[in-house]
Order: sequence, then C-alpha cells, then structure tokens
Amino acid sequence: MCIRDSYSFESFIIPPAIYRYDIATGKTETFAKPTVPFASDRYEVKQVFYKSKDGTSIPMFISSKKGVKRDGNTPTLMSAYGGFLVNLTPAWNPEYAWWMEQGGLYAPVSYTHLDVYKRQLLRGAASSCGADRGSANRERTADGCRSGRSII
Repeated sequence: MCIRDSYSFESFIIPPAIYRYDIATGKTETFAKPTVPFASDRYEVKQVFYKSKDGTSIPMFISSKKGVKRDGNTPTLMSAYGGFLVNLTPAWNPEYAWWMEQGGLYAPVSYTHLDVYKRQLLRGAASSCGADRGSANRERTADGCRSGRSII
C-alpha cells in the first residue's frame, strides 16, 4: 500500500515546487516545479541577528550570489514589515532573483518573527490602533532597518 503526502517548498533562492512524500518508503519526488532560468546553487541565504536602537535582537535574512561582499558598498534591497501579526516567510520572487543576479543583496526583515525570540517586541509597525502608537511603531521599524544596515 502506498500512502503519500504532498508538500510545497520555496525560499528566497529556490522557486516554489510541489513534492510527494511516500510515507512507507521515506522517499520524496518532485511532483511539479516551474522552469525558471535561475541557478539556485550559485546563491546563498544567511540568517543574521542585529541589535536595534532599543537593544532588541532582530533576525534578518540576507540573500545573494555566493561570495558577494557585505562591506556596506554592495547595492542592497532591504525591506521590513511587522503589522497585523503577518509573517514575511522566505518566498521566491523573480524580481528579487533578478536583483541578486545583478550582484545585489536582498535583506528582508520581518518584525513579527521577533515574538519567537522576544515577547516585548514591536506590536505592528503598520498599527491602526491610534496615531501616536502607530507613529511610534513605524519609527521603531525605521530605527530597526537603520541598525540592520550596519551588518550588510
């Protein structure tokens, strides 16, 4: 008897694909994947942590071609989000793949992931729970991005 389960996987440097897993044999096979002219094995993703202005440890992924220098001179596309408890999970985006192919770094920060590491975190940079609170959280998000630039 063959019992199968399916799952999908993608990351900043791997286009989405659907896999079948045979529970009896422990084997995985590719069920469907796009044909994309992108050599994932020439790229890397590193997770780093840095301190924000208020001392909070912030996780950030940095994706690029292997060997690209992180000396502050490499063009970097950095983004952040932390509103409404929505996580920015590692996902394939052909625009970011193009950016990395040109030699740039892609560095997304997802503040919502911080709850995993520290509970006292930002409660939504895009908060709609009042102008003062929302403004403060947006400023903390900006401060966090400024702090993150120091390790790119």
